[in-house]
Parts: sequence; C-alpha cells; structure tokens
Amino acid sequence: MSFFTLALISKMLIFQPSLTFAQTRCENCYRAAVIDEVDTNAGGIVERSILGLIAEAFISHCFHIQCPIEVIPEEFRYMVRTKPPEYLFRASFYEKLPGEITSRMEIQLYYNGKTEEFVRSWSTEHDSKIVYYRAHRNKWFHSGEKSIARKIRPIELTVLNDFEKRPWKCDISVEKDEICPGDEISVLLTNIHDIAGKQSREFNRVVVQTIHGEIIGGTPLELDQNYKAFQVEGGTITFTYRAPIDGTKEDSIYVYNSCDILRQDLYPLSKTLLEDKIAEKKIRIKTCYDAIAKITGKEIITEKGEMTYTGGAGSDTHKTDYRREIEATVHVMFERMKTLSMPVFNEYLEYYKVKSIKLASFRAKLQEWDYSYLKKTDSWNEVTEIWTGQGTNPKLLSIKIIPGQTGQAIAVFDKKTKKAKAVNLLTAGGVEYKWTVKFDQEGRGEAPPGPHHFTHSDTKEDKKIFAINTVDGPGKTLPHSTSIFSPDFLVTSGDGVYFMAGSGKVITDNFSPKRKESFSQCSTEKTYSWEFRRMKIE
Repeated sequence: MSFFTLALISKMLIFQPSLTFAQTRCENCYRAAVIDEVDTNAGGIVERSILGLIAEAFISHCFHIQCPIEVIPEEFRYMVRTKPPEYLFRASFYEKLPGEITSRMEIQLYYNGKTEEFVRSWSTEHDSKIVYYRAHRNKWFHSGEKSIARKIRPIELTVLNDFEKRPWKCDISVEKDEICPGDEISVLLTNIHDIAGKQSREFNRVVVQTIHGEIIGGTPLELDQNYKAFQVEGGTITFTYRAPIDGTKEDSIYVYNSCDILRQDLYPLSKTLLEDKIAEKKIRIKTCYDAIAKITGKEIITEKGEMTYTGGAGSDTHKTDYRREIEATVHVMFERMKTLSMPVFNEYLEYYKVKSIKLASFRAKLQEWDYSYLKKTDSWNEVTEIWTGQGTNPKLLSIKIIPGQTGQAIAVFDKKTKKAKAVNLLTAGGVEYKWTVKFDQEGRGEAPPGPHHFTHSDTKEDKKIFAINTVDGPGKTLPHSTSIFSPDFLVTSGDGVYFMAGSGKVITDNFSPKRKESFSQCSTEKTYSWEFRRMKIE
C-alpha cells in the first residue's frame, strides 16, 4: 500500500469518529458516502488526487467519506462505522479533449436507495492546453468567493436537507378521543412534512410510542419493543392503538422523526433510532367497567438428548432438540353483580359478570432439530431434519358459563382489613389458531454403488386450541372459604384493595413430543398468571 493511500485513509478515518462523539458536534443527521468510481484518462496519480479532493471538499462534522473496509488495514478497522453509507460518489476527469474545451471534471452524488437516485452533480471545464487537472482543483479550492467547495460546505445544509426532506411535523387522526380501557382504535398519520412544509420523502422513517397503552403495527425497535418504526412511503401511516387497562385516565401517542433513511435490506426498521418529537395526540380513558382482569397462560415443552450405539457392525448416533412455546393473554372486563357476607370466615364476596373479553396477545412457535448418523463397514448415512412452526390467526373461543354459576369472577375479601385474599376467575377460555409447520430434510451418505444426496421440504397446516387454564387444581386445605378455589387464585401481590395478582406454575417430565424417552430429557412447564384491578369501589 502506497504512502499516499495510507495518508488518504488516515485523513478519512480522522473524520470518522465514533457515532457518539460525532453527534456531540453534529447538529444535523450524520451521513456517510463511499467513492464508488473514479474514471480518468490522466493516470493513477490524478485518480488518487480526485479521491483526496472529494474528501477535502465534502467532509464535515455531519458528513464523511466511508472507506471500503477491504482497503483499510486491520488495525484501523475498529474506527470505521459499520452502518452502510447513505450516498455514493462517482467522479470522472478527462484531459486533452479535442476542441475548445480541453479538459472536463464531474463529481456526481447518488442516494443509495432501492435504486440509485441521482442527487446532484458538480462539473468544471477548462480550455488550457498546458495545465489540466491542477486548473480544476484551483476552481474547487482557490477561487475565493467563487470556490466550489466554499459553496458546498456544509453539504448537509446546502444539498441533503432539501433532498431528504426529513419529517418535521405531521397530523395524528384517531377514531375517538375518548375510549374505554382495552379498546382498540385506528390511528392515521398524514401530512408528514419537512421543516419547509414539503412532503417528506418515502425513504424516511418515523417512530411511534405511547406511554401507557400499546401500538399495534409497525416494527418493534431492538432497543425498546414498545417503540414502533414505520417508513413514510406514500405519506400515510396507519396503525392501531390499544388503551391501557391499568386505570390510567389519559394517555398520549407520540411521533418522532429519525435520521435513518437507508433501505430496509441494508438497515432494518428494528434498528431505527428516534430523534425529535414531531407530533402528539392525547387520548382520554373513561371508566367503563367495575373491574378488569389480565389473564395469561403459557406452556413451554422441551426435549433434548443424544445417543450413540457402537457394535460390531458399526455405529448409530441420534440427537434431538425440541422446543415449543405457546402464550396467550386476555383482557376481561367485568360488571359487579352483588356482594355477599360470609360471617363464618369473617369475609365478604364480590360477584362479577363478564361485560367483554378480548385477546390481547398470542404467540406460538416451534423449533425442532433431529440428527441421525448410521455408519457400517461399507456405508454411511447422515440425515438432518428441521421443523419450524408458527401460530397465526388466533381467535378467542366463547366463554362457557357453568349452569348455576352465580358469577364469572368472585373476589374474596377479609372483612377486617378489606383486602382481597383470592380472586376466582371462572372465565377459563381458549384460543383457536392456525398452526403451520415447515419441514426440511437433508440426507447424504455413501453406499454401493456410490454416494447419494437428497433433500425434501413440506409444509402442513392444522387448527389447534390452547386452553388458558389454572395449573394447580382446587380442593387443597386453605384457611378460608377459598378452599374450593385453585391455589393459583390466591393473592400474592398488590395492595389487595385496588390491585391484586397471583400465579401458579407446574413443571413435569412425563411428556415426550418425539417419544424418545430412552435417551432424551423432557420438560413441560405450564404457568398461569392473573391481575385484577377494581375500577370502582363502593
């Protein structure tokens, strides 16, 4: 590597500080470009000089030239930003041209989008028959007020801001300004404009957040799953807002802009970083129910093992790794029916009936890997099988009301402390969902008359039901009237007056999904958790 190239790389690296350091000096969005091509008939010295010209003319605190990683010595690579560049430079210089104009130089800037988009070009011409490249360089740096570099700097203000049109404000429209806890409403973002009032470009991103509720839609950020990223695209963004069930009286939807403009295959939406708040919408949450419950059921089944058998005829090895997870959460809204005194136990009971029940979240997934290897004296065979499962289209099944049941939830309170001991949630429900399993198999081996290799893939769909039930049964001796309840319903946290919660968990090893008990270790873990919030207290 030549001294000139090393010097150029060093110069570029000096202006490629860590992102944190750069942002302390950059008041705009941090951008990078690569010099994609330099075409010239003037030889290698001029070509390298053009590289230096571009670096010297365009680098600022907010814009730098990114070196291709392959040309940077190993010891310097830690200094280089790993994020792909947003822009590309292409340059050309031709001298000894026929005619009045004897030399011409052009530098073009392109946006690194889905398709490369031309942004701006700068060109110089000269009629000297003696001095060629140096005359063009003088126009860039030594022409006083007419200097091209002077007019360009800083490029983020003179060129990029107007090209990118980063979101600066937008309108937030909602179906209703006042809703009940747990309700879902459609939200529309429109009029996404830049600081000059122009329509924001499609490649820009915005991030949406709510403090107490939930944003349904968009891509969760890696840094915080409660923030959702969207691309501006056509200028209209739609998502769903779900109101909180924690007794909050007012919530807000916030929209932030972002400096990230790369296409998603180069920089995923999940990596988006938010910048400035550009819009806010308040949502009022009214009291519509006497009580609200959040109930979650979860099941995790695992199986893992390995076995090798060796005999006179050869060896046989089997390995398996299986994991299936299912989790569902429902929100249940109640109306109080009556209160019943229980003087024998120094308690009183509050009876509730269901007003509405909604599926708040659901996920079901499977990951399974099986491997077998059979070796004999004159042959061997190896097979790998992978199953990947996903649950979609969940639908909450209707609640079954038990005949003679006086309430679908019964809260047991101590008469003296007026705090809850247990909440019997008789609203055990289930979720029906579409279960899709993709199967991939690959085998290879060797046996007379020669080697073999095969692959096979298949996809199967089925309907499944996941029941949200307690995991520990009733009938255990308990020091109050709740002895007929499951211990899962005992209050273990909360203030016992406005908020109470409990849970149960069981772990067993008597189920084998693959039925390979001879060598695998199995585990089934079931959990049931609940929260109960009294919205009105008489």
